[in-house]
This record gives sequence, structure tokens and C-alpha cells, in this order.
Amino acid sequence: MTTARDIMTPGAECIDADSTVLEAAEKMARLDVGALPICGSLQATSSG
Repeated sequence: MTTARDIMTPGAECIDADSTVLEAAEKMARLDVGALPICGSLQATSSG
């Protein structure tokens, strides 16, 4: 069975929950990605 670890990108970038849409768009353009996970203050991915 495929696990999340199997398909995740190592060293993935995230964006802080308090960042603006413009900051997120600029970071996505700079990284050439179509999405960023949202991270909290401890850089742990937020699920909601």
C-alpha cells in the first residue's frame, strides 16, 4: 500500500497561516509550485 511518505516531496515549503494571499502567490511563483501547505508557528502542517 502506498503511504503519504511515499508520495511526499522531501523539504517541502509551507506558508504561515497569517501570510497574505499576495505573499503566498509570490512564494508559489518563486518556487514554481501550484500549492503550498499552511503551517502554524511551529512549522507543523495545519489541517484546518
